[in-house]
Amino acid sequence: MIFNKLIDELSENSGYSKEACLYLIKQYTHLFISLILIMIVAYILNVKTYVGIIISTIMILRAFSGGGHSKSKIICTIISSVYPIGSALIINRLVISNTVVLIVSLIVFIVGICIIYKYAPADTLQKPIVSLKFKKQLKRNSLMFITIAEIIILYTTYINYLQISLSIIMGLSWQLFTVLPIGYKFFNLIGSKQEVIK
Repeated sequence: MIFNKLIDELSENSGYSKEACLYLIKQYTHLFISLILIMIVAYILNVKTYVGIIISTIMILRAFSGGGHSKSKIICTIISSVYPIGSALIINRLVISNTVVLIVSLIVFIVGICIIYKYAPADTLQKPIVSLKFKKQLKRNSLMFITIAEIIILYTTYINYLQISLSIIMGLSWQLFTVLPIGYKFFNLIGSKQEVIK
């Protein structure tokens, strides 16, 4: 009863249909539960900080750049868990110099700028972004975010917080991969049929 009233209010205030509001609530509920479970595992493995940074980096850039994803909640949860936790475990044990981190970050930054400029925001035939103005805004925001991220990486590398730098790099790398056509092909291989708009 209360839930139905909430849906009605959301529908009236947002302008979306009740079905769309229900879909969004389900999606965000699934996301919230997944994040909690991931952070619990990360806490147990003592890599919660790195996992949090990786996930935050992915989510912020993804909000602007779009990208491939799995329609299966199970596969999505598995990928969303394995990549950040696996990356964090590697980062936690990795011995690397400031110079190497700096070089890798600059490569990711330059390649990332090229990827965003050419492919972002990535949309599909199933969910196209119609507004050209909105597309330009999303591209601009993507470029701005990756630039800010690189500045943070340079600073954390300078003060010798290399694990923080690497966490941001891993987050950027994964999200940039999902924007590429090969990223869509990867998700298509695991059962998510999405046709990218070139």
